[in-house]
Amino acid sequence: MQQAIRAIGTRLNNMDSRSLEKLGFYGLTREIGRLVGADGAAILLLDEDTRYMIQARAMVMDGEPRGNGRHDCLGTPCQLVANGRELLIARGLGELFAADELCEQCDLAGYAGVPLRRGDGKVFGLIAAFFREPIGKGDLVLEVLRIAARLVGAELGERMSRGESRRVCPASGRAERV
Repeated sequence: MQQAIRAIGTRLNNMDSRSLEKLGFYGLTREIGRLVGADGAAILLLDEDTRYMIQARAMVMDGEPRGNGRHDCLGTPCQLVANGRELLIARGLGELFAADELCEQCDLAGYAGVPLRRGDGKVFGLIAAFFREPIGKGDLVLEVLRIAARLVGAELGERMSRGESRRVCPASGRAERV
């Protein structure tokens, strides 16, 4: 498995903005979840005004797109990642975050998340993976998320600095200019 994760990391590292555009954020999110053995994954952006409101840029559970709405991340594992730290909860997620709606709805046991950072280091979002079973190789899961966060962070950071706005179509996973 370690070799497979390293191969995935190499593949993600070799992606450029053109290949990301082709895959789309939903496609990338689905692929990351699949590659790390997660039941779900998400790319989430922080609301600059409220800091703990997050907007799902792309979220999938069981390989299917999930709503792109805004969510309050106070009292969730995402809050800790939004504060700038990586987080791995290999088991017992539901007990630690009993009030988290996603944990309860999806009966989640594990979580891994990594912040998305701009070039200046400021956190503007996060990438996360959700697991119904305890996470076995958490260090490898975090490594894949770190690589994906660098890729996604660079792409979204560049778009934000250009003032470019896009939305993602949940059905196709393709980005569209707005």
